[in-house]
Amino acid sequence: MASYLISNLYEGLKCPICLDFFTCTTSIECGHTFCTGCLYELIMKTSKSKFSCPKCLKKCRKTFRPNQPLEAVAQSFRLLRLHMGRNLQLRHVIKRKFQEEICLDPETAHPGIILSEDMKTMKGSESWKKLHCAMEMPTQCGTVLATQSFTSGRHYWEVTVGKSSAWDVGLCKTSISKTGQVSPCPSTGFWLLSRRQNNYLICTRPRTVISLKEKFNKVGIFLDYEAEEIVFYDVDNRCQIYTFTGSFLEPLWPIFSIDLYSKDENLLTIDPISDEAEEAPEHDHDTCLEISSTGEPQSVTPM
Repeated sequence: MASYLISNLYEGLKCPICLDFFTCTTSIECGHTFCTGCLYELIMKTSKSKFSCPKCLKKCRKTFRPNQPLEAVAQSFRLLRLHMGRNLQLRHVIKRKFQEEICLDPETAHPGIILSEDMKTMKGSESWKKLHCAMEMPTQCGTVLATQSFTSGRHYWEVTVGKSSAWDVGLCKTSISKTGQVSPCPSTGFWLLSRRQNNYLICTRPRTVISLKEKFNKVGIFLDYEAEEIVFYDVDNRCQIYTFTGSFLEPLWPIFSIDLYSKDENLLTIDPISDEAEEAPEHDHDTCLEISSTGEPQSVTPM
């Protein structure tokens, strides 16, 4: 819905003659608006006192009035399109140059998690859930690490989260395996993006809540070890979600977790490396989120 509304707004800011964003916006007698240059080219083709509006075909006098408010909005969208286009190009470059073949490590998997044969997909075990639900165990996220860690360089991977209602994706330090249950945040060695029911969270302290216009389906994660940055992308809506900055003094492991007691589809899939480069669309439609802060961080149990 958000993308549809933004797309309609984009179309409303385009000149019906040149089909680009308005420049030197001018309205005519019937109320329709065009670029001033486009109108002058049109009226130069007739010597009559009136001309036909290209939009509604109504006969209008050759009297124009500037539409400055609409011009200001069109200018803002021109700048937004340029900015979003650069961001999208950057993500395509990152994916093409730095995408990693990430696999899940069964040695680190929670006993309530089942891994696929290719070690790309994790899901909750129904038998484990039934056993522990009968024991009235508390809600718990089951965690798996990747088989590889990173101590340098740039690395990118994508995770399909689908309809799962509770999950965590990101990176953690090697030392977290020795700490037991902790509240995940950078100071405890976690850099995570999470979902808890209808809330999307950045695991900071206090946690950062992301107010979305559209739900995630696929998350891109980019680590630049030397630049000390971890960036999360909303792949389908083509926008950046959040950037962590900090000091990485030990190996970082990709980490994934799901809610073992979820009644919904609870699986995550690490996308394989694509052989074909994606084609970038002409422009993006949405920045897709607003960010606000609240208290009380979530917790996961790293294995």
